[in-house]
Amino acid sequence: MPQTPPTSEPLLDASLLCSQSPGTIKPGLQRMHRLLAALGNPHVAVPIIHVAGTNGKGSVCKLLESILGKAGYAVATTTSPHLQCITERITHGGQAISVQDWQVCQSQLASVASGLPTEEKPTYFEAVMLLAFLAFRHWVHTIGLDVAIVETGLGGRLDASNVVDAPLLTVITSIGVDHTEFLGDTVAQIAAEKAGIIKPSVPLVVGPALPADAFGVVTQQAAALACPVRVADNDRLTTVSTDITGQQVADTTTGQRYTLPLLGPYQQSNLATTLAAIETLQSLGWVIPAEAVAAGVAAVRHGGRGQILAEQCLLVDGSHNADGWAALAQTLQCVLPNEPLHLLLAVKATKPLAGLTHLLSSVLVARVTCTAGPTSAGPYYTAQALRDVLIQQAPLPASAIHAEEAFPQAWQQFNQRRAPAGGLAWGVVTGSLHLCGSILNVLE
Repeated sequence: MPQTPPTSEPLLDASLLCSQSPGTIKPGLQRMHRLLAALGNPHVAVPIIHVAGTNGKGSVCKLLESILGKAGYAVATTTSPHLQCITERITHGGQAISVQDWQVCQSQLASVASGLPTEEKPTYFEAVMLLAFLAFRHWVHTIGLDVAIVETGLGGRLDASNVVDAPLLTVITSIGVDHTEFLGDTVAQIAAEKAGIIKPSVPLVVGPALPADAFGVVTQQAAALACPVRVADNDRLTTVSTDITGQQVADTTTGQRYTLPLLGPYQQSNLATTLAAIETLQSLGWVIPAEAVAAGVAAVRHGGRGQILAEQCLLVDGSHNADGWAALAQTLQCVLPNEPLHLLLAVKATKPLAGLTHLLSSVLVARVTCTAGPTSAGPYYTAQALRDVLIQQAPLPASAIHAEEAFPQAWQQFNQRRAPAGGLAWGVVTGSLHLCGSILNVLE
């Protein structure tokens, strides 16, 4: 796990990398700047919207991509991680980069990186970011490109994406405690890292639910750099209806009603952040009609994030931190109330498992199966840790928590779930986007 991609899909040439591990992190931007300069600075070829945040940044990127596309703009996006194929990380018009374009860009990267000493070669994430910038420039000169949306990978200040000196717009969706081994132990410290994407005089959009101390850090940095700030207003949106296909949301400010296919009440916060970003772009002269906004919201897709596979009675969600699991609990309470749920988990070793207790104590869980992922904790360790926590905090017997090291066996056991009334019980896959991608590969 994850499943081996088809041979027709391109792979990242390992000879170009300082390490073959996707999780390798080498803080600092000097290497990125040197490589970009050698490549002719492709990152300046197109206006860029730069998006950071602990949670929600991927959804906001996809919403912006869809809305701007419906408004008639040619839009490219780079997000991470991917679910099934690495090409998902770089898109044009919502479609993954073609194998041909990938190979063109990788050849350009190889021309400057292949002969470098190991310490000067990019990490996995840096290489993908370089390929994205090369793809943006390539598309400017071939099929056309008006704007690119760039999602940070981890943090902001030292993230490989933070090489754009003058973006069109910056967005910080949310700030919570995650990746503490790199970003700091407190919300204020993490906020300072996220605020590193703020650039002098560039408009900043801030999500509606930042903790007070994080909000203070972000706005102080914006004031120091003379940046106009727009704070998203979550109160403008109200839920009209919700089911497993999505939700109907009304905007009390404009009277517009949106069909939002993304599940979960928290997606309203992401929509509010997106609307604030669109309004900022409109103030900068971008023509984005209300009809395009509504059409873009209705057309958005974001695999592995609250994704419903109704025929399999399955919800696939890559949440992997406490805030994400709390949001997943809200989603399940809305769309699958009182359903006995079977969970399949693969949780990264660095994640505090106590963050799962809110999820497991908020919904009706019949069984939990822990399995292994590329960077996850051992499933037997995870299962025992959950038993220790749940004995105190959730109404789930320790005997309902199981572990299976091998993914095929775990998936087979998980697929044998049965509802009390007969038929297939609802299953929830979470804890890791790698696990979600593996499930989607199996089902396809």
